[in-house]
Amino acid sequence: MKYRKAEAEHLSRMAKEYQLSGAELLADTEAVMRECNGVGADWMPDSLTAICTRMVPVMEVPAAIHDRRYITSSDRLSADAEFLANVLNVIDRTYSWWHPLRYINRRRAMRFYTYLRAFGGKAWEEAKKKK
Repeated sequence: MKYRKAEAEHLSRMAKEYQLSGAELLADTEAVMRECNGVGADWMPDSLTAICTRMVPVMEVPAAIHDRRYITSSDRLSADAEFLANVLNVIDRTYSWWHPLRYINRRRAMRFYTYLRAFGGKAWEEAKKKK
């Protein structure tokens, strides 16, 4: 799944609105369109990343920052930790404390972070080749 220019600009605006760490990485819309693919690994088919992105929309903007961070950063653990912190930030800003989706999405975020730490090494190496 690749982003069009208007979608990339929207991601940048949302990152600033949510005050996410790394929001400045989305200011380069050309890089976002080239390097970001939604929620999921770059090796996944576009149809699957589109489904994952629709299933967990609270992760879309943090995932874009994470995609850019994998290319620009030299520290994978920090990039992954930033992704988790950003997702939790979006969840907390989206859902009130009493809303069940706040807690459902927090559990999903932890699960995705676990997957990222366990299986993200290949994506990290591939991103370094793009640099």
